[in-house]
Amino acid sequence: MRRPAWLDAVEARLDTAAPPSTTDLARELGLNPAWLAQAYRAAIGEGIGETVRRKRVELATSLLRGSDAPAAEIAVAAGFCDQSHMIRAFRSLIGRTPSQVRAEWQAPKRRAR
Repeated sequence: MRRPAWLDAVEARLDTAAPPSTTDLARELGLNPAWLAQAYRAAIGEGIGETVRRKRVELATSLLRGSDAPAAEIAVAAGFCDQSHMIRAFRSLIGRTPSQVRAEWQAPKRRAR
């Protein structure tokens, strides 16, 4: 199956710090928002909102593992509106809280010492 021409542009825009809404994205590309949402899901296997949430969780996970910054700061840096929003996204996507992710990462480092 050939990759749709518009998909690279969509993925590039979703990789930004503040990804646009589906409506804004469709407007930028000259596409119908409903068509874009459906075509994106068919091509990728998840919706645009799911992709944005997953990318935010991935970034937050990396930040949690790489720093001792407070979870609230990490939530904002990863694009969540607040810490509770980040917690809900973590539970929904990976079944763990941010503090559990951080603790799991730090536990092997403590044992290695």
